[in-house]
Amino acid sequence: MEVAAVLAYVQTSGATDVSAWQYAYPLIWINLSLVAIVVAWRRSPPVSGTVSVIAGAYFLLLSWVGGLVSIGGAGGGFTVHSLPPGWGPMIVYEGSGLTVSVVPFRVVAYLGLTYLVYVALGRSLGAGSVGLVGLLSCVTCTGSLLALVVGALSGGSVAATGTLDSAAELSLVIYAISLVALVWVIERPAD
Repeated sequence: MEVAAVLAYVQTSGATDVSAWQYAYPLIWINLSLVAIVVAWRRSPPVSGTVSVIAGAYFLLLSWVGGLVSIGGAGGGFTVHSLPPGWGPMIVYEGSGLTVSVVPFRVVAYLGLTYLVYVALGRSLGAGSVGLVGLLSCVTCTGSLLALVVGALSGGSVAATGTLDSAAELSLVIYAISLVALVWVIERPAD
């Protein structure tokens, strides 16, 4: 289905200058998230108000660090950007006091991490320190955004493009390690 969505996007947009990696990158994030959620699902604890609040705050923090939510804006309202599957469709709301950017793969990834932290915390409050691994890893997930800034400042040189690919690969590896660490905490025998 994902391949069909990418092919349909290429067919309708005429985009031919995008590498296969750029199409695959967000889809890999989404698929890793979904697999981790499915694995953790059977360990899902009963709903807990305290754990829900912690997980909700964690999601908001990830959203802010990852650039999905920011303070300020020009008040441009809603816009929808047609981007490749996973990157888009990107929906942006820009108010005068708040900007929200819904980038599908990042939303799925952050929700996935949040759910895993929720389950880990629900199983053992001592597992909360491992949730910090996910938080710190997603700080580095924004490395690809930093690489974009570096690329723009350096005039978009070939070296900067290489930095973008490296930052994206590093972000993906760190995200995958975070998922594995959280699933490990969830799956380990209860103390």
